[in-house]
Amino acid sequence: MEGWYTINQIAKELNIPETTARRYTVTFKEFFPSKTFGGRYDKYHEKAITIIATIYDLYAQNKKAEEIREHLKAEYPVIIDIEADRESEEAKRGLKLLDTRKELIDSIKRQNELFERNINALEVVDKLVNVVNTQQQEIRELKELIHHHTTTLENISNMRENKKGLWRSLFK
Repeated sequence: MEGWYTINQIAKELNIPETTARRYTVTFKEFFPSKTFGGRYDKYHEKAITIIATIYDLYAQNKKAEEIREHLKAEYPVIIDIEADRESEEAKRGLKLLDTRKELIDSIKRQNELFERNINALEVVDKLVNVVNTQQQEIRELKELIHHHTTTLENISNMRENKKGLWRSLFK
């Protein structure tokens, strides 16, 4: 076999269950260079056949995953997928931007709610100011009426006194 192979092809080549081969590529992914073809499935470099066979043999010797990992590190290069790391970082930044966007939208909604409340409060205050202005005008008018009536009553009182004085002077 040369080139790139699916898990199914590798499993058949090694005569092991496909699920076992897939589990190995997930558990020890740092040792398996892969490419996605057609956006649908991964293919692994031909070195994966040897690595999966090694893992299978080490498990058969009752080795633990960490012991196998140490053995693989000594024999095979660790694959660092810079592109995947970069995409992961971009995805994290994208998620942060989405979170920030959601927070901004929530903040704008809260501000709009407060703005609406303030508008309603200002409308109530405006109505109250109009009521107070109307009442102040009515109070001024009432004061003028009271002043007018007080003056009228004083005039009437003075006229009575004058009439009494007139009648007294006539009947004296």
